[in-house]
Amino acid sequence: MAEVQWFFPSELDEVPDILAREGVIPHGGGTGILWSGLTRVRGLMDVSGLDLKYIRRRDGSIALGAALSYSETVRAVADTHHPLAHSLHSAAAQPLRNRITLGGSISMFPYWSDLMGPLLALEAKLSLAGANGETRGLEEYLQDRNLRTNTLITSVLLPDVPWQGAYYRHTRTPTDRPAFSITVALRLESGKIETIRVVVVGCTGRYRRLTEIEAALTGTDVPSKMPEDLSQRIGETVKRLGIDFPARMGFGAEYLNACAEVELVRTVASAIRSAS
Repeated sequence: MAEVQWFFPSELDEVPDILAREGVIPHGGGTGILWSGLTRVRGLMDVSGLDLKYIRRRDGSIALGAALSYSETVRAVADTHHPLAHSLHSAAAQPLRNRITLGGSISMFPYWSDLMGPLLALEAKLSLAGANGETRGLEEYLQDRNLRTNTLITSVLLPDVPWQGAYYRHTRTPTDRPAFSITVALRLESGKIETIRVVVVGCTGRYRRLTEIEAALTGTDVPSKMPEDLSQRIGETVKRLGIDFPARMGFGAEYLNACAEVELVRTVASAIRSAS
């Protein structure tokens, strides 16, 4: 392994020149380096000296600094019943929640991410610095590899509005990483579902937003419990969508496909119950 050089910027203006160097990557919590290794890394840019740990509310949006750990994010949004509070509180174990940062987790996006489902459901945007110093939608960032080259995520931008919903992670044990996860986020208006977002993470293609289920439920009354006909309709929609999962973690692909069909209906039902 080649010698690794460290960089310690204190201002964002220093970031583009540092990341333009060959083999230099940002270093926050460091958990991603343990996962991917240092074979091709020639330099590490320590982000602890940058102003990237904050939560700011302004003009109907909330900005989360990319250096916030999972634990710090949970503490910042827990009192608002934000979907991130539930999903990140369930992620990994406490020592890892104290280290994993928002920016690093987004840039690496492992299939077991407990972060990406809620961010995709809430249509998050990212503030970037480096080769791509602008604000981009999260989905655009994930689909365009060029946006991730020599670039640092500085903050995550979310609409500052109340959401209700449910989160499910398919694991072998409570502290295990999930083979897949399901996020359902919804907002109500006059007893009806005004907006609903359903996202699966861990399927083939890494994630999928289920707009067909969203369209079927938008504008419907919120029942006190999931009626049988609605549950059956959601189940039939899920089957038509053909969401596939690769075999992993000792689970077969066919087994995960079957589990996802069942848990999608249950998670949507749980979200509706919580809203009612």
